[in-house]
Amino acid sequence: MDMYRRTAMLLPEQARQESYRERLIAHYPSIPH
Repeated sequence: MDMYRRTAMLLPEQARQESYRERLIAHYPSIPH
């Protein structure tokens, strides 16, 4: 998730929202966050 914070301005608006982070964690629980 650190990558998303470092590159936030390069990502689409949707990917910058906290709800997007929550969906990623819910769908990929085995990947380190």
